[in-house]
Amino acid sequence: MSPPVDNGDRVTGMDGADGSDAASSLGLLGASVRHGSRSLPMQKPAKFLVLIDAGGAMVARLFDEGRVQVAEFDAASEEVAVMTSGLVPGQGADATDWDRPLQGHNRQERREAQVYTLDV
Repeated sequence: MSPPVDNGDRVTGMDGADGSDAASSLGLLGASVRHGSRSLPMQKPAKFLVLIDAGGAMVARLFDEGRVQVAEFDAASEEVAVMTSGLVPGQGADATDWDRPLQGHNRQERREAQVYTLDV
């Protein structure tokens, strides 16, 4: 990982020289830090991490406290291991409060999902 570099417009280099940063690596495209900006949109912190099958591929989906999705990425990524270290998941996301957030998943995928409640 290269140290951050101020190119006059935004701070880059947390992940690569191509302008990608930690936020974009988590699927939060356009979330780069603008140099000198004071009006960056604030996003609610993620409260839930759901590991769920999506047609044969495991995905990690982050949700805020209102169960609004804030990111989606590969469940095999290093970020998942870091976020879940020391946490025990709940089994299944088939409760009615997950109906809308996970509407694209079938009943079996939801029943087999692992739901982590993150420390925020």
